[in-house]
Amino acid sequence: MDTLIDIDKQLMLWLNTDAFPFLDGPMWYFSSKFFWTPIYALMLYALYKKYSIKYFLWIVVIIALCVLINDQTASGLFKNWIARSRPSHDPEISSQLHLVLEPNGNLYRGGRFGFYSSHAANMAGVVTLFILMMKPMRRLLSALLILWVLLISYSRIYLGVHFPFDVLMGLFMGVAGGLLCYFIWKKLMQKIYPKEEIFNSRPASL
Repeated sequence: MDTLIDIDKQLMLWLNTDAFPFLDGPMWYFSSKFFWTPIYALMLYALYKKYSIKYFLWIVVIIALCVLINDQTASGLFKNWIARSRPSHDPEISSQLHLVLEPNGNLYRGGRFGFYSSHAANMAGVVTLFILMMKPMRRLLSALLILWVLLISYSRIYLGVHFPFDVLMGLFMGVAGGLLCYFIWKKLMQKIYPKEEIFNSRPASL
């Protein structure tokens, strides 16, 4: 375990670089709700176009459930249970990190504990659920959404508030949460609408 923690810290110092200070603003933006909220809205619109309204309302409920599961598992359970300090609060490496100023001028450090990343978990969960619900979907769109998740995840490392292993665990748990919620949604729809072929609905238009 000590070896893994040491590897994680070395990766953190390598990935959290001050070599490109012009990225401070974009990375802060990528990590904020102002970046991912419009993309969430576009995904909801695509699902609305693919499914009829009665299915779409259930989809909104399942997406909300996915976010709730991923967010509360990360922030409400693991962070306080594992109680691992964020890099920005770690006495061993915090002074070596490139930290970014918030718009109000304060140094951004996040909360005390950081294992694991709820940003990564939430994004990975919703995108996993979306890709499964939209299938068949163009590969390019799937690839762009995965890159979007990875970009947001990396921004948490760049800002100094998550170790790489925090992010990897968040991605893993997010995908698992997305798969679970898709399974719940599929079984629920088969139960409520047993005679309807909603899983053979028209292909994604995006």
